[in-house]
Amino acid sequence: MRRAGVYIFLVLLITIGFWRWGKREELKLFEKSRILMDTVVTISLYERDETHSLEAMEIGFGELERMEGVMSAYRQGSEVWKINQAAGDSSVPVGRGLFYLISRALRFSRLTQGAFDPTIFPLEGVWGFPTGRYRVPRKGEIDTLLALVGYWRIKLDSLQQRVALPLRGEGIDLGGVAKGYAVDRVAELLEGMGVPGGVVNAGGDIRFWGVKPDGKLWRVAVRHPRQPGRFIGYLNIPAQGVATSGDYERCFFHQGKRYHHLLDPITGFPADSSVSVTVVAPTAEEADILATGVFVLGPREGRKLLEALPGVEGIIFYERDGALRFCLTEGMRKIYSSSGGNL
Repeated sequence: MRRAGVYIFLVLLITIGFWRWGKREELKLFEKSRILMDTVVTISLYERDETHSLEAMEIGFGELERMEGVMSAYRQGSEVWKINQAAGDSSVPVGRGLFYLISRALRFSRLTQGAFDPTIFPLEGVWGFPTGRYRVPRKGEIDTLLALVGYWRIKLDSLQQRVALPLRGEGIDLGGVAKGYAVDRVAELLEGMGVPGGVVNAGGDIRFWGVKPDGKLWRVAVRHPRQPGRFIGYLNIPAQGVATSGDYERCFFHQGKRYHHLLDPITGFPADSSVSVTVVAPTAEEADILATGVFVLGPREGRKLLEALPGVEGIIFYERDGALRFCLTEGMRKIYSSSGGNL
């Protein structure tokens, strides 16, 4: 599943501490990782009981696997795969979760003026991003496929809960929102099971709940987008969602130029106004989808959009005159701290 997203890698720094609860028993950190949704997914729980913690993590991973089987555009038999297969032919009945997610994707498509567009699917294949067999397509190829791209083409029937695409060759890819949505659902599931606090991290799409055992804010380290192994700054936040979209997660070089998977739905080519975008929002779903849309919009319009949304903050890295620069929302200034040194 495509990631319209991280990879500044968002590195989660979890400090093992103590939180007194109930009979003043100590909470301990339990953590497991698995490969799901084309990335490393880590579930970190602060719990008193190891058996309950392990059971909760297994249920969480199972739910992620189930959702991947529904939302993946590339897994044969998934609900999204069926929609794409039926394009130009018939509508497809879908579950309540997927219908909700597509509806949300369309809302944010309108909000970002098409910068986020789930119908980018036909273009991904011609660039080779789903398979890793990368190539730079001819402009004529891209122009032909652009005729199949446009979020307004998706037809939703809310009464029968069906989804349709009118033309053969059209397709939906929810990679720019699916991981955020899935992370939220699992976090809410585990919190509902009585887990006092924890984190679900799907390749940088992160959702926190509860509080840290030491009572401090959750801390996220943001890695330098051009220097692997170096942190460029830190976020100190309450229980929220965080996501990053960057031009280095899935990319290749051709004749000295970087090409990446964050395609501009208007041009069909990789968006080139941003290097990476990190968004903090009430949910990982919202952070995920906005990180992708803002990346395509670029620093000026992207920051303007983030400033207009309540409870949402962001930092946008971009290049100008050969140097890495950044801009951030006003509220981000209160939660972001630089690691020091030059960009």
